[in-house]
Formats: sequence, C-alpha cells, structure tokens
Amino acid sequence: GHCVVKGNVGDGFVVEAKGDVTIHGDVEGALVVSQTGSVTVTQGIRGHIRGEIRAAKSVRARFIENCRMVECGEDLEVEEHILHSRVVSRRRVLVRGKPGLICGGEVKAVISVDCRELGSTSYTRTSVLVGDFPSLPHYQRIAVLKKQIYDLEVESGPVKKAVEEARTLVGRKDALALQRAEALAPLLEQAKLL
Repeated sequence: GHCVVKGNVGDGFVVEAKGDVTIHGDVEGALVVSQTGSVTVTQGIRGHIRGEIRAAKSVRARFIENCRMVECGEDLEVEEHILHSRVVSRRRVLVRGKPGLICGGEVKAVISVDCRELGSTSYTRTSVLVGDFPSLPHYQRIAVLKKQIYDLEVESGPVKKAVEEARTLVGRKDALALQRAEALAPLLEQAKLL
C-alpha cells in the first residue's frame, strides 16, 4: 500500500512501500523505497553521504544534498538544487526553481536535464549524462543488493557492540562479568558468521 509520514525521516531509518511514499518533512540519511509508485518529500533530502531514495515512478523534493543515490523510473523534480549527489532518472531531471542549481556529483537522465545553473566556479566535479544507459533492471538489482548490505549493517550493530563488551570482560573473574559473558555467548557465535 501507500505510506504517508507526517514528519521527518531520521538518519538510519528505512521506509519501504509497494505504492507511493509521501513524507511531510525532511529525509536525513535514510533509505526510502517505493516499489511501484512515487516518492514525494515536501521538504528536502539530506543524504549525509549514505541516504538513498528509490522509486519505480517519480521523485519530488524541495532539494537534494549529499545522497548516495536518488533513482527513479520517471521524472525527478526538484525545486531548489541538487548538490553532491548521484541521481539517475529514466526520463528527465528537472531543477526549475531558484537557484535551480546542479553542482557536484553525477546526474543521469535518458531524455533531458533541465536546470538554471550547472556546475560551479570552485571546480567542483559535476558529471551529467543524457541518453540511454544500462537498463533499469540492472539498477534494480544493484538497489536490492545495496538494501541487503544496509540491512546486514543494521543487523550487525548489536553483534559488534556485544563483541566490544566481551573484549572488556576478558580477564575479569567476578560473578557479574562471568554472567554477562554467558549472556553474550550467542551473539559472539553469530559474529563468527558475519
């Protein structure tokens, strides 16, 4: 179904829906996926280098900054700017408001890229490719693999903490340390599998 978030989506969160995803706020360092619909963010997308937005249809936002990937099967529409982000659209990339800037990162579109200003006088590397590029199923497979990697990183968090705690308990012989070490044993076994 569809997903509506009445606020911000914080760092490290995952929002995934079969239909449209509408976020009435900002997205910060999160993974947002619409499997068959569009993603609309009423404020901006701040990727913090790891944020990803993926939609089968369109993506709309006020601005996009520092995203690992914003990818859509139709138009990508941004009001203000795209900064230091990787953007892929199977149709058009449109940045029509003010300042209408694309600067830094990589922008790919099959049909067109439309903006007021492209690049920067500060020599920030900005790459733009317009035309056909590898098929969307290829990108979808990459998206699935990246999501699996992200999920594994999230799952491994408690295990990593347990390993660190176990290291601090090594050599201690008090009853509390021994009891805690026994409790951590299953997580340590799981760590060996990672």
